[in-house]
Amino acid sequence: MASQQQASLVVVVLVKCFKATLKDETCVAIKKLIRLSCQGDREFMAEMETLEKIKHKNLVPFIGILQKRKKIARGAAIGLCFLHHNCIPQIIHKDMKSSNVLLDNEMESRVLNFGMARLISALDTHLSVSTLAGTPGYVPPEYYQSFKCTAKGDVYSFGVVMLELLNGKKPDDKEDFGDTNLVGWVKIKVHEGKQMDVINTDLLLETQGGTNEA
Repeated sequence: MASQQQASLVVVVLVKCFKATLKDETCVAIKKLIRLSCQGDREFMAEMETLEKIKHKNLVPFIGILQKRKKIARGAAIGLCFLHHNCIPQIIHKDMKSSNVLLDNEMESRVLNFGMARLISALDTHLSVSTLAGTPGYVPPEYYQSFKCTAKGDVYSFGVVMLELLNGKKPDDKEDFGDTNLVGWVKIKVHEGKQMDVINTDLLLETQGGTNEA
């Protein structure tokens, strides 16, 4: 018979089950989903929908599941868009990267770290800087040439984050890309007509029905 502590475990995510403790000392069980087939996905969703509707002291309660990459990307894009279009004066982040996008308790994206951010007048097209700042792999190539920061540069960096979400590789990993980076590697794949190689295999199977044929 399960102990009192085990009976109070909470399912957080969607084959292995992991035990963890949240900051509020809640003991949780994390169930990792392995996408082997569409049927597996349907069974998982049925389990989650059932757990959401029922509550009993002898049944595992349900907290939530990790959101799709799409929600993470969309939230970060909305945050960046606010800086560029809704702030007066406009704000250029200058260091947009995956580690500067965090998820809150509701799994909503939050853009952070404004240590390099700069204000720019609506009348200006760019911001000139004396020294180059940013994280290798995310910095737009034109920054190296002109030392001019723009909102478009932030969008470029966000594009690198999008590629990370699709591929799962770090943008400046020497083992994966050698003398180039994630963006350069993607350009090579596109030039070779192998753009689908850019997408992580597991993600591709997930979005196309979970079969190798798809």
